[in-house]
Amino acid sequence: KGETVELLVNYKEHYEQMRERRGYGKANLLDGVKSDAHDITRVQRNLNDRFLVEASILKFTEDEIRQVMDFFKTRVYDGVKAATSTFATSCKEDDSNLLRQCIARRRMHWLSKILRNRFHELLGRGGSSSLPLPDGSDSEECIFHRGMLVFVHGWPKNQPRPAFTGLATIKSISKDKHNRNVFEVSLSDGKYVESVPEAVVTTPTHDDFKDVPKRTYSNWMKWNKQQDLPRMRLKMLKGFDTFQWDPSFVWDISAGLATGSSSETQTNIFQSLRWELVEELLFLLTKNKRLSHPFDEKIWCPLSVSLLTKCLHLIADFLLMGRDQQILCKTFMGLARDAANTMKNIINESVNASTNQDLSRFGSLAFVEKSNEQEGAHVLIVEAVNINKLTVEEYLNDPQPLDLDWYLIHQVILAVHPLASLIDWGPSSDTGNPLYSIERLCEDVGLGDTSYLNFYTSKVQEWRPLVCK
Repeated sequence: KGETVELLVNYKEHYEQMRERRGYGKANLLDGVKSDAHDITRVQRNLNDRFLVEASILKFTEDEIRQVMDFFKTRVYDGVKAATSTFATSCKEDDSNLLRQCIARRRMHWLSKILRNRFHELLGRGGSSSLPLPDGSDSEECIFHRGMLVFVHGWPKNQPRPAFTGLATIKSISKDKHNRNVFEVSLSDGKYVESVPEAVVTTPTHDDFKDVPKRTYSNWMKWNKQQDLPRMRLKMLKGFDTFQWDPSFVWDISAGLATGSSSETQTNIFQSLRWELVEELLFLLTKNKRLSHPFDEKIWCPLSVSLLTKCLHLIADFLLMGRDQQILCKTFMGLARDAANTMKNIINESVNASTNQDLSRFGSLAFVEKSNEQEGAHVLIVEAVNINKLTVEEYLNDPQPLDLDWYLIHQVILAVHPLASLIDWGPSSDTGNPLYSIERLCEDVGLGDTSYLNFYTSKVQEWRPLVCK
């Protein structure tokens, strides 16, 4: 009595996914699936969600993009900005709501980029790739044209017949003796009014259509929208800029981290933003087919997953806080070299069968291979050419040399180079040579025979940087 328990209610598929994220779903209890508290598992889930979001946005029309942007601006962004603008000096410890607001601010930046890309795609498809925007250069020209629906205010004046006031359509435009515009307009009953001066003509308002057929009003609405389109598009582009990430947002945090004076909340915010950027980087790499199934334990061994994580964090820190590119490149290469040396040490141990074999060390080079059993077997690559694999247990009973070149290529080079391709590396200030190249990476990790990489290097020559500082 008095104990709080959760009712085992079937909340259907979508809520079950939320339960799994929180760690108490059926898959967590029965299959050992990890919750979002596990960083890599959370990133993999969020990465899938990002692709679903992009797929939805790529179906948006221009009106739908405008509605989403208006919703962001009026209902979301102002509140998020106000909540996060002064957090660096006034945040309280353990403020989980502030943490969510900071993440929301970064995600709105990412969403606005996807929406902007879709917006430009629609403009290009509609033949408006060079966006027509009002600049005031033609303000002296007549704003009326043939076929345009206008409202005439009391014309003709001082004539025996009553003056006309109402909607009319411009049939022709000419000049009077003072070089001013005058119009011939047609009325709804088929009659014409000549020599209507521009001074008594205005563009209609919605109230002017109270007593006209709905079709007339509908046609005018379509025309009016076309006239406002350039201005609306300009407003849309300015709206995208509103959500652009402000680098100064984390300057106070980074200064605190550097001096060791940051609070626990500030540290948590920075770590969360770092993982947000990791997701964005992985999204770019996966979308552009540069990195296959990041963190998938069937493809990447634990040592390679650790290397991927460290390199992604390094680039995320570079984008968040700024860092000298030469220092970035040196650290980047150092991470790859350390991972390669660890692999070499473990594999060299495998040659000496008399050495006491360490299960955890060899497990860091193993992959999960699904089998008929509930848990997959952890396998090592003995000979890649003939697809010769051994489980870790089989290997410990009968040690054999592991395929070092395969591990260096597939678990170091093919993991590190896609991440390096994100950055626009400049030349070294000392030598003038490029700071980074795949050839230098192969040399640093000690890969002697690079002939196997020829097919890969020819492909990656076309890769261009995907992020800018």
